[in-house]
Amino acid sequence: MKFAFLSKRYYTNKDILDDRFGRLFHLPDQLGKMGNDGLVITGDLHGKREEKRRINGLDYYSKPLSAISLYGFIKYTWQILKKERPQVLICSGDTYWGYIGFHLAKRLGIPFVFDVYDDYTAFGTNKIPGMKKLFFHTVKSADLIIASGSSIKDFLSPFNRSILVIENGIDPQIFKPIPRMQARSELGIAGEDTVIGYFGSIAHGLGVDLLIEAGGLLGRRTPGLRLLIAGRNNMHMDFSGFDFVDYRGSLPQRTVPLLINACNVVVIPYPLNKTTKICTACKLAEYLACGVPIVATRVSYHAEVFSPIPQALCEPGDAGSLELAIDRQLNSPRIMPLSNGLTWNRLAEKLLIALENLINRQGV
Repeated sequence: MKFAFLSKRYYTNKDILDDRFGRLFHLPDQLGKMGNDGLVITGDLHGKREEKRRINGLDYYSKPLSAISLYGFIKYTWQILKKERPQVLICSGDTYWGYIGFHLAKRLGIPFVFDVYDDYTAFGTNKIPGMKKLFFHTVKSADLIIASGSSIKDFLSPFNRSILVIENGIDPQIFKPIPRMQARSELGIAGEDTVIGYFGSIAHGLGVDLLIEAGGLLGRRTPGLRLLIAGRNNMHMDFSGFDFVDYRGSLPQRTVPLLINACNVVVIPYPLNKTTKICTACKLAEYLACGVPIVATRVSYHAEVFSPIPQALCEPGDAGSLELAIDRQLNSPRIMPLSNGLTWNRLAEKLLIALENLINRQGV
């Protein structure tokens, strides 16, 4: 099989070419490692120079992209696709990536696959009039939808019945259990501290402020409480007024497993809003893979994931409920095991079967 993958270059504050992070890197990368021929074209919204790289046998193309240069980017992409002649085109990242991909695939006469890893109608681009309508038109037009979780599948199923769930996965060579004291030693954290962790974007609507409030409540009766946080501070939150907060900034991906394994409990504190209602956090699989007790708010499909250990769940937007759930997991920790199917290799195997079936049905 020969595939093409079209997406943005930056995903959850990571550069997929430099950081080799997330589904936008690992799904095409794993397809290539399985012996399939492919290429990846990315639009660089940060405006770096045009470049081409060879990574693990796949060609990666990157070109600066802006509203002004959109036509030139589409022309650039078309020239590559026309030359390479893939059998299927997969697009991910936002509504407009799917819409562009649909028309390019139609022109090439190949199947169009739309990867929807979040509610794209909640993204900032939907301030543009007509963008939401364009999203649902693109969903309806896709030969196959890839959804990153069951909540997104349920959201999209009225518009397209051909949906495959491919969750956010992990590299088991990176995300794995590490002895807690070893992790703490490398991070300079005292062995006797009670450490609660959050690692990911710090942005409005993700509940980091609520976690700090819950940490303050818990700290009144928990000596040595440390709230360990890392990630890009997009909301410019000032942590200096909280003596129990240990903010490490935005760190390389290779450091994240150490941070997770240093914790007694890790948290997904999302409130309920349009962004989190059907979200699929990358950190969930990372937390599970490290075998650390988790607390998560009851948003998206978290109730389904944690149904075997409901004590891990709390109500969104309620600092008191979050505090009690963390306290439960500290005093009687229960760990949710990671499914074997959540490695990038296993997820790509599942995707490959669906892509080959799609190509065969359409006789490409």
